[in-house]
Amino acid sequence: MDLYEFGKRMQVVREEVLQMNQAELAAKIGTVQTLVSRMERGIGGNINMLLDFVTFLENEGYPAHYLFKKKFDAELLKHKELVKEMERFLGRVVKEK
Repeated sequence: MDLYEFGKRMQVVREEVLQMNQAELAAKIGTVQTLVSRMERGIGGNINMLLDFVTFLENEGYPAHYLFKKKFDAELLKHKELVKEMERFLGRVVKEK
């Protein structure tokens, strides 16, 4: 994944999952709207902002590691409680083997 792809995923999550505009997200992660815009377009941002975004998602209960999956699907993030339960179940199944 490159910065452009991550930016597109970030935009999808912001719009479809969090239902925020860029300024609202910027305020939540301690940056400014222009940097969120640049990150989403794949032309800027920095590692600190990326980590702040991932931390924000985790703190809100979203499985942020889904952002980095090869086959990204924002629909999974929309159903965070179902995803958490599914991961707990799979963890138990793996332990039993």
